[in-house]
Parts: sequence; C-alpha cells; structure tokens
Amino acid sequence: MNKRLAIAVITIGLVATGVAPAQAAVKAGAKCASAKAKIIEQGLTYTCLKNGKKLTWSKGVEPKAPTSFADLEQNAKSVAYWAWKKSSAEIAASTAKGPELVIHIGPNSVILNDRAKPAMELVSRLYSRAKLPKEVNFVYYGFKDLAWGQSKLDELTKNDPNAGNEAARNCRAELDCTGGSARTARDGTAVVLIGVQVPLPTDSIHVTGTLEAHEFTHNVQQAPSVGTNRNWGMTPRWYTEGGATFAQAAAIFYATYNSYRIERDLRTQDLAKGDWLTQAWLEEFINPVGWTDWSVWEKYPGWRVYDVGCAVTEILTALKGPAATMELIDLVAQGDTYDQAFEKTYGIKWVDAVPIISRTILKEYKS
Repeated sequence: MNKRLAIAVITIGLVATGVAPAQAAVKAGAKCASAKAKIIEQGLTYTCLKNGKKLTWSKGVEPKAPTSFADLEQNAKSVAYWAWKKSSAEIAASTAKGPELVIHIGPNSVILNDRAKPAMELVSRLYSRAKLPKEVNFVYYGFKDLAWGQSKLDELTKNDPNAGNEAARNCRAELDCTGGSARTARDGTAVVLIGVQVPLPTDSIHVTGTLEAHEFTHNVQQAPSVGTNRNWGMTPRWYTEGGATFAQAAAIFYATYNSYRIERDLRTQDLAKGDWLTQAWLEEFINPVGWTDWSVWEKYPGWRVYDVGCAVTEILTALKGPAATMELIDLVAQGDTYDQAFEKTYGIKWVDAVPIISRTILKEYKS
C-alpha cells in the first residue's frame, strides 16, 4: 500500500496519569527522598517507602491489564504498556529468522540504511505464527533511477496491473523521494519499494528501520490471500495501515517500554490535539455504514488511517496479543467477512466492540 509517511521532530513526554514519569532509571531498594512519592519508569510504578529510618523505592508494579472488552475502558491507561509487553514477550520467545532477503539497489542510487534485515526479522518474530512470504525483495532507488525502480517492480510482480506507476508515487522529485510501499504478487513474491533521496533523511523513520518494518508488515498482511480470490482490501484500511504503524513501533523498539512509547506517541500525537476526536467521529471512522472498499476513508485526512488505526491495533494487541491481529486477516482470506472474523477472534460482535474501542481511545488520549 503506497504511502508517504509523515516526518516529525518533537519531544514527547510519557503518559500523564497523575504520577510523574521517571527522569532517571529507578531501582528497587535505591534511596528516595519523599515517603509515599510515586514515579513511573518503563511503565512500572515505584513507591517511596519508609523502612525504619531509610526511604527506599519499592519493587516496580505493573499496571492492571485489560482482560476483555468488559474491563477495557477502566484499564484504558494501561493499554499501551500491555500491548508492548505482549509484543515484546512474543519477539523474545521467537527464533524465527523470517523470509530470505534479496536487496536490489538502483544503478545511480544508494541504500537507505542497514536496517532491512533486522527489521524484517523482528517483524517475523512478532508475527511468527502468521503465514510469512518465503522471500522478500527490498528495492531501493532514487529519482534518477525512477524508471529502473518501476521496471524492477514490474519484473518481480510479473507485471501486476495494480503496481502501475507505484515507483513514481514514492519518489516525486530528487528531493522528494522518501516514500515506501509493499506489494505481493499473485505467485507470492513479496516486494518492498523504497525511495531514497540524497542527502539521506535523518529522521527516525528513515534511520531506525521503522519504515522497513512498516512495509514488510504489509507483506505479512498480504500473504494469507496468495492463491485465493480474496485480498487484504477486505479488511478496513485503518486496520492494515494502523496494524503496520503499530508493528513498526512494537518490533523495532521491543526492548524497552520507554523507547516503544516515544515511537508510538510520535505516530499518534494528533489524537491528543484539538477537539476533532469525538465518540461519534471515531465510531463513524472505524465502522462506516455499508463499507465495501477503501474509498470510504478517502474523505478523511490521510494520516487518520495510520494513527487511529494504530490506536485500535494497540487495544486489540493489549487484549489478545499480536498474533490475533494477523489471525483475523487469515480468517478473512479464508472467506469470512471482517465482522465475522472479528467475532471469531475476539469473542464479541464488531458492532458491539466499536463503542467500547472508541471510548477507550478517548480515555487514553483525551483524559
């Protein structure tokens, strides 16, 4: 799916819960200054306790986890932590290496960074129970190699008619060549197409591997439909783009909650701004009446499928882990509608989940 991911350089604080985020690493048993003071470090809450004449930090306490849609709203503030925790545990437990990686670089181009392989492997570990492509081709090209990039895409996808002019959409000019897209051919060949401008961008999405992780996640989403008459467009667009936006944060920054939150907050920062985000708006956006294709989301600002979709994916991951989000896509590839697949996966009708998810997002970002 073609996109031009937003670039932003901002300073982001951690969640405002009435308890101050830690400014330095906190260790259980270390000295603290004020009895009963609380501080959050890596998502854990530490309390300053008086032991005799000493004041020391307690062991870190995890926030209460949401266990179902019944207690989701009351645990809205812990959604981010548990989505990260379940994803981090999935990656740590997996030994998956992912598909074979083939890198193609245009004759007048340079590679964006050295993060393609680790990004692909981390996403493969995050979704190790999903169907993965056997091989993935990363194609890097600059504006001077625009024709080469399109030709390489056509070659790899066997002239897939849906891939027409995709290279140009990622790379519009010599200094506007930072887009990425993913496509899986009918025979299962997975391709990630990335425009590279010179000088190389230095923002996080172009140096950390999050762009590569995002696009490869789309290949994973597309894989179940190979060899069927189904396609990933049978799930909502916010589900595919939001799922990839969540995955880029959860995979690349799985090691620590703080680093995950910085990336996650960067991509979803608009949800906390202004008064446009309401219950009614969210319900209409994630569940438009009678939708049959992605055109219904074209009336919204382009980034909404990414940030709102990421927020919904985070909720679903906090409840049932990362594997469930791909299991739903697999059910759709097998013939279920999105609504049917959602109920099978999460044990609740989609129409009943929509208002609960919407209220949870509002509590996360607006309170």
